Amino acid sequence: MTNLITLSDEVKSALRTGKPIVALESTIISHG
Repeated sequence: MTNLITLSDEVKSALRTGKPIVALESTIISHG
């Protein structure tokens, strides 16, 4: 099974070190 989500190196590093990660859903912004 292929991965459905691709993480950048910066996000992978944050996950490894326990730093917070914030994700923004842009559909809400564009459709109100």
